[in-house]
Amino acid sequence: MLLFFFADLHPWFLWPVEMLMMPTGALLCLVSILITRNSENPLFERDDSIRVIFLCSVMYVYSMLTSQITVGSIVVSVSAIIAFYCLLKLSPQNMERLLNMIATIYGFMMAISVGAFIAVLLGVNIPFTDAEYQDGNYHYLNYKFFMINLGDMKEEMPRFCSYFIEPSHVGTTSCFLLLAQWGKWRKWYNIATMLSIFCSLSLAAYVIFPLIIFLGLWSDGKKILPKIAIMIGLLVIFFIGVMSYEGGDNVLYDRIFDRLTIENGELKGNNRVDADFHNLLMDMLDSPDIFFGRDGSKLDWGNSGATVFLYDYGIVGMILLLMMYLSVFLLGSDKKRAISAAIIISIIFMVDGHALWLCYFIPIYATAVSTSLKTDSDEPTI
Repeated sequence: MLLFFFADLHPWFLWPVEMLMMPTGALLCLVSILITRNSENPLFERDDSIRVIFLCSVMYVYSMLTSQITVGSIVVSVSAIIAFYCLLKLSPQNMERLLNMIATIYGFMMAISVGAFIAVLLGVNIPFTDAEYQDGNYHYLNYKFFMINLGDMKEEMPRFCSYFIEPSHVGTTSCFLLLAQWGKWRKWYNIATMLSIFCSLSLAAYVIFPLIIFLGLWSDGKKILPKIAIMIGLLVIFFIGVMSYEGGDNVLYDRIFDRLTIENGELKGNNRVDADFHNLLMDMLDSPDIFFGRDGSKLDWGNSGATVFLYDYGIVGMILLLMMYLSVFLLGSDKKRAISAAIIISIIFMVDGHALWLCYFIPIYATAVSTSLKTDSDEPTI
């Protein structure tokens, strides 16, 4: 599951073998199924998720058929179906164990990465090399423990990519893990994950993180009004501090708050698609392709969001995705947690359109089916 989780994040140290991550993960899952099938305590024991497994499989087969079919796309789709089968057959208790393991390893990686990033900002000399990904679409200075996009080098504070290709991937994934880890935020690894959100300077993460706090308080359902009042007060103080520091001429204002302002009737930070893609989308909406979409693999790089998913897979793809996630959320016994997961994935989907990424799905599913929010007393906390 670690291979599946990191496959869509594209850590630099796995670039040479990233084509093998999905099939290797699938192979290991199959081995796990065979090993535990006849054991006294079977690992894959959930028996009420067959409908969800079917819908996930249909979604992946559909996405493969509506795109350019290659050997690679077939292998990835089959591997993903196996991943969804294993995840959805885990009991909520085993799912929580899996999520805790992923959160711990991810937090450990963030602790090292954020520490090295801050050290470089403070002037510590750490050797680096040039690194390119996707034929030069991404170009970095690679400090091994983190990367900096060359386009950010002139900024007062470059955005934090950690080991991955985009700061937004760090921020969003960290938010999803913290949503699933609600009630355990004093753990050292979750504190490191929170720090990664701050360093990423991801607008989506800065908006989603406070919302996760509110949803967590709502899920707890215990005297939440005083806690919400305190949270709002802290957010106001944070906002005033950012606006006041150096007269608003600072990195947080430029990267976050300025992008939340309205300019010419639109949100200034709404730069998910360009004008060329918008024209192509309008043309598709007036054609029969609206039902099954068009192959977007030939589009220029740089567009993202729900409209890109609609362009790729059409209305039918949107309906299948909605049915898949609705069936996932209906598996949860704690409806507040399931609703919280639905709200967060819906917002992120509107921004980046990647609802099928397993680094998103695993923590969202873990949140939806979680049965306990209690902190484990036998684990070290801060």
